[in-house]
Amino acid sequence: MKNKVKLFSIMILAVFLESACSNQAGESEDNKSHKKEEKKYTSITVKNSSTVNIQLMTGTSQEEINNKKDLSAGSEIILSEKDGDTISEGSKYFYCQINRSDALSMESEPVMCQIAEALNIVKNENTTLNITDNTLVIDIFDSNNKGTVLNILTSPVLTIKNSSSYDFYGVKFLKEEFFSEAAGMMLEKNAEDKHAIYDETTGKRVNTENGYLYFSRDSDKASFRTKNTITVKRGKIFSFEIKDDTEVVEINNETNTGTLGTIEKKLVFYESGDDEELKQFTSIRNASAQHLQPEAIAEGELHETYLNMEPNGMLSFTVNMEKDGKLSFWYKSPYISDDNSYFLAVTANRRSIIQIKRNFMNDWTLCEVNLESGKNEIKIFNSIEDVSFGGNNLYLDDILILYTE
Repeated sequence: MKNKVKLFSIMILAVFLESACSNQAGESEDNKSHKKEEKKYTSITVKNSSTVNIQLMTGTSQEEINNKKDLSAGSEIILSEKDGDTISEGSKYFYCQINRSDALSMESEPVMCQIAEALNIVKNENTTLNITDNTLVIDIFDSNNKGTVLNILTSPVLTIKNSSSYDFYGVKFLKEEFFSEAAGMMLEKNAEDKHAIYDETTGKRVNTENGYLYFSRDSDKASFRTKNTITVKRGKIFSFEIKDDTEVVEINNETNTGTLGTIEKKLVFYESGDDEELKQFTSIRNASAQHLQPEAIAEGELHETYLNMEPNGMLSFTVNMEKDGKLSFWYKSPYISDDNSYFLAVTANRRSIIQIKRNFMNDWTLCEVNLESGKNEIKIFNSIEDVSFGGNNLYLDDILILYTE
């Protein structure tokens, strides 16, 4: 009986061991199968080991710029095919926007750069891009501007300080306008403002730029520019102080020069064919602003914009003059003609002061006439009434009234 019990126990143990081995073998086969099915993805780990905040870009298209990824100092991000990121194997350049908070870069003026060294991306593996303070970068707007993440040169920064006795509006250097936030667009006495400077044509950061500072005096609405230019250079901080003894030139009347504290306003009225300036006229008939196309502008052309007055056209405006002055303007006809009829007429307070005949008026000609102090209602006419031929149009430019005393 004891032998039978022992034999039965051995049989049960054998069955148990066989079952355990079978389960273990099955699990092993399942693990192998799982490992075979596990898919590998191409990915990139980007580490910002620098001391500045940056934004990562995978390219310079507008879409890629708009989809910048924030990468603050000391952080990292992972770009992976698994998460839907488009990643191609091989050599690839990356781009970043450096947002330094030092005085030169100013947070409103970041630098967009290409990381100088390409990253070799291996398919189905993770590749690491480590950005440090010493990582070499190249300004994407100016390939000559190279440096490290920490010292790449930014636009020049210009600070304007108003130490004069006047408040100003329209303070501008190139395209940048300076003003006191507390006073809206006014740069008040003892206030200052600063801006990063861009090229006024391309909108890109400048290397070296010369320009005048423009501003208007709030007390009498006189507009000036500095007599001398201001020079700014990339990566430098500059300052300019407006004082009462700053030498200035009156805008559109450059014979009027002096110091800011002593110069008197002499320009009373000015119209150069600009659409905005047309608002100065109290009445306009058959006249409009004309702008030459760039390809039609000859070198040294002074009349890129002007007023085109059609037959029977008229311009009217009124000025109140504190003292005697003069009215001056340039005129021409688009075609040569030997027609001897009156073509251009000007009246002041309904009194004729100018009558010019049409013949040979195809070149720009300067006309000047004196005006007396007091209220002057000026009207300029195209006296020709025949609208059948375009050559009957009259061109006018740089209409201005100046004090002569």
